[in-house]
Amino acid sequence: YNTLGGVQGAIGKRAGATFEQLPLHVQAALPDVFRHLVEVDDRGVATRRRCPLATITGVDGDTPTRAFVGAFDRARLLTLSKGEGNLPLVEVAHEALFRTWERLAGWIATHQEDLILLRQVRAAAEDWARRRNAAPTEAEQQAVDTKYLWKHERLKDVYAMQKRLQPTDLNEDVLRFIRPEFDRL
Repeated sequence: YNTLGGVQGAIGKRAGATFEQLPLHVQAALPDVFRHLVEVDDRGVATRRRCPLATITGVDGDTPTRAFVGAFDRARLLTLSKGEGNLPLVEVAHEALFRTWERLAGWIATHQEDLILLRQVRAAAEDWARRRNAAPTEAEQQAVDTKYLWKHERLKDVYAMQKRLQPTDLNEDVLRFIRPEFDRL
């Protein structure tokens, strides 16, 4: 136990061993799984994020992401639970996984700026939607749009991030928030 580095070291070793036992096509699903389960703050600190299982694995068939999640669930590195309406959810069991599993820590470091931007977009879209929904008139809604919707220069980075990360769990508010400025105008 002490040789492995305590609990955190054991988590990293277990993740590495679990990953190495997976077929290569399932190993390739690592980004498809963790882009939904990790959130990175402005300081670069990774924290866990809960996500609907169907968003990660899809609803049909035996996908590599489903096999990945299943293996990491059996290894107790991911946790499956039920959310509102009995919706299956998945999340990382231990945030130490982000630091102690070298492969994942490397992936997070490589995509850190994109993960930070993704978190910022989600937060800004939520703030914009809340303010817009609270505005009683169309003129006030347009004022909220003018003040809070991001301009084209800032959205270019978002579109580049989308191409690299390919997040599939963007809700309707986020999609409306990031629609091109020329479409809004």
